[in-house]
Amino acid sequence: MLAYGCDDVDQFIDKVLKAFPDAALIQAKRSDGYKSKKRRQISCFMDSDENVLIGIGCNQEKINHMLQSSTINENIFPFWFSFGRHSDDQKGDLTGKIIIERYGAKEANLKYQVINHREWKLSTQFQTEDDFAQKSMKKLLSILDDHFCHDRQIINIQNGKLIEKHFKRPFEIASYSINFRDWCLEKSDRYLSIGYEGPKTKPYGDRGFSVGDEEVFYGFRPLTLKRSIFIRFMSD
Repeated sequence: MLAYGCDDVDQFIDKVLKAFPDAALIQAKRSDGYKSKKRRQISCFMDSDENVLIGIGCNQEKINHMLQSSTINENIFPFWFSFGRHSDDQKGDLTGKIIIERYGAKEANLKYQVINHREWKLSTQFQTEDDFAQKSMKKLLSILDDHFCHDRQIINIQNGKLIEKHFKRPFEIASYSINFRDWCLEKSDRYLSIGYEGPKTKPYGDRGFSVGDEEVFYGFRPLTLKRSIFIRFMSD
């Protein structure tokens, strides 16, 4: 999931907590190290936090017992999901700006704007035959659909022409927030991310378009219509 700005993540979590008033926010104790099994219950999630488990439908007594135990059992919650920074987020620039400048974007005098952002990941497991879990999942999907989009189009930054519309590829499944979408759509030279394809690069997966010997600086832009999402996310 892609989002920019700390408010973007805060707004999403606020929507979750309003929809699930009994939600418990469980987080690893940082002082005990990254791989620690010790957990604590927190009252709010901040953009500086890297992960949280949100459990639904469990009484406080059971939660306290789990926190005192050396074993973390998410299944005490009839429904739960984890939300945190995606590992790929740690690799560096997600905008693509560094990459295209390496291949001559400055010399080509391209006009584009990108904004720094982070990538987040949401995952869950639940018993599909459980009525409470099913209803909770539908409610969560409704929140995700209200906050994120998925479809995007590929634009040639050099000439502004459309390369492909409704871009969906297995390796490119990150959704992006509506706030991120609206920021991009305010100006025609704003992009979710940008990239380079040409004879200087080796193809990475199936981008869905072929340039042959041609050099292309491209950018991903949202479609103007809001469409359904996959599960995955971002923030600055």
